[in-house]
Amino acid sequence: MPSKSAQVAALTVAPRPPLPPKVELWEGLLSGCEPRSQPQLPPVTINPERMGGTPTIAGYRLPVATLLDFLLDSPSLPEFVAEYGGATVGDCQAALLYLREAVEQLGIGERIDD
Repeated sequence: MPSKSAQVAALTVAPRPPLPPKVELWEGLLSGCEPRSQPQLPPVTINPERMGGTPTIAGYRLPVATLLDFLLDSPSLPEFVAEYGGATVGDCQAALLYLREAVEQLGIGERIDD
């Protein structure tokens, strides 16, 4: 009978290659967008110490849901930035692109069967 370490070694799956940093995942999406105020941060951030962990735009105290609600009534990012301040149009564009990519990649949505 093989030793315990040999049994474990036989069960070990080859490690997956490391994923690229998250920055690289969304950086390509941002071509054509206005400059971001904090490009070192992901477009959508969550910090349990801020706003109860609500997803916010690039670390600002500006919930992503507020942006989406605003855009339902007035599809103007410059108006949103003027009204709420803090984030730039580029930050908002990046957040929207990040959300689009998340929905696409994670398959977020309600399943329906035809």
